[in-house]
Amino acid sequence: MSEAIVGLDIGTTTVRAVIGVFSENGELQITGVGTAPSSGLRNGAVSNIEAAMTSVKSAIEHAEMMAGHEVVSVYTAIGGAQVSSLNSTGVVGVAVNSKGTQEITQRDVDRVLEAAKSVPIDIARQIIHVIPQTYTVNGQKGIKDPVNMIGVRLEAAVHIVTAAVTSVQNLIRCIGRAGFSVDEVRLKTLASAEAITTEEERELGSIIIDLGGGSTDALVLHDGAPICSVSIPLGGATVSNDISVVRGISFDSAERIKKSSGCCYSTLLDEEEKVIIPGIGGRPPEEITRYELCSYIQPRIEEILTMEDGFKRKPDPEAINYLVDKYNLNKNFTYYVGDRHLDIDSANNAGIRSIFFKPEDSYVEPTQRETHIVYDLIEIKDIIK
Repeated sequence: MSEAIVGLDIGTTTVRAVIGVFSENGELQITGVGTAPSSGLRNGAVSNIEAAMTSVKSAIEHAEMMAGHEVVSVYTAIGGAQVSSLNSTGVVGVAVNSKGTQEITQRDVDRVLEAAKSVPIDIARQIIHVIPQTYTVNGQKGIKDPVNMIGVRLEAAVHIVTAAVTSVQNLIRCIGRAGFSVDEVRLKTLASAEAITTEEERELGSIIIDLGGGSTDALVLHDGAPICSVSIPLGGATVSNDISVVRGISFDSAERIKKSSGCCYSTLLDEEEKVIIPGIGGRPPEEITRYELCSYIQPRIEEILTMEDGFKRKPDPEAINYLVDKYNLNKNFTYYVGDRHLDIDSANNAGIRSIFFKPEDSYVEPTQRETHIVYDLIEIKDIIK
């Protein structure tokens, strides 16, 4: 039997493990799948190593029993608010080789990628991916593989994904405590994109949205490469919590109702179809329509998708000048629309130049209210491109 490949997805609500083995013709065959309820995680990050370790061990043991194969190491992924990204470029000169030509080699490609990732990164973050988007040789753009081409100047545009060092270390430590080593830590949405999109879809442009329990991650692909990867701290558990609060029931009951009767698009529903809301604290059960249940779910899903879309749009210069004048902001900042808290001092120290605008009806922790967060997104949306 060939060596097994093991994938481990540690989510906020569920931990999943899958075991695959390569067949004689080179195809990867899935031989085992295991799942376990997740504990010890919050918004995609490990918050309790011992609790998360138990969930990891349980999921992998279930997969081992199905596959009949002992797991030693795993490939895992990271997502959530601890992940961020940026685009960068690098340029190098191509040396003359022994044949007297300036033929681009793999060493030149490695050098230009190294140059592209030489950007200021906070000491508390580490680079987990440097993904080439396109190469330029002597001004000729749109080159995917420059090796063996002739040129004197090689440029590369790359997408850099970084993660909080502590988050990666806690993830690796959690898996290690469960008795397994980690082969590689990847970006969740990047792994998903490679699994579910075709080459044509990646070339034409696609958006991968992973709506998880504690966070929603998105990856934008264009010309075969990622150009934007973002995450917001809202997910399926947020929807269940909304139902729980509005109807005054437990989170577990709200989760079950969401899964069995929930819908996020009211047009698909029969307004008279009924749902039973269990009683609690001596109260009798209540009967509501699925249409009413959708009225709790749909606005939150619309908010999540709108916020994801906001990260991909930038205000035009008119909008920037308007906001600079109104809020006395620094013109050196880059302005994005989305739901993020930004610590200005930390950003300055890290060389980051971003300010995120927040919808006026979204809650902000009291400790965050002194940062440069703009609440009236509705006021400026008409001048956003």
